[in-house]
Amino acid sequence: MIETYTFQNNNFTRTRDWFLDQKCTKKTLTETETGEISISNNTSSNSFNPAKTYKATFKTNKGTDQGLIWQDEAHVKLRLSRGIGKSNSTLLGIFDYLKKS
Repeated sequence: MIETYTFQNNNFTRTRDWFLDQKCTKKTLTETETGEISISNNTSSNSFNPAKTYKATFKTNKGTDQGLIWQDEAHVKLRLSRGIGKSNSTLLGIFDYLKKS
């Protein structure tokens, strides 16, 4: 699976492409989710989260997820963590994304 986030203004699109093979050459399905993102001024930095990690709210037609967002100073790496569905703050995973060239 290849997951891609695109951000523009206060909107985001998440695309997941699913494949049959490990080399990701045989795509079987594409899932797309769109919504709004709000980033608070409140940081959630601690020994686990790097400095300048912010609380974020992801609103979609499925509900509102609470999460965290962090971007490195070079603006190449993005770290996201989101709850799973309808206002749950589960934060089951923290995922790193790299900027496409």
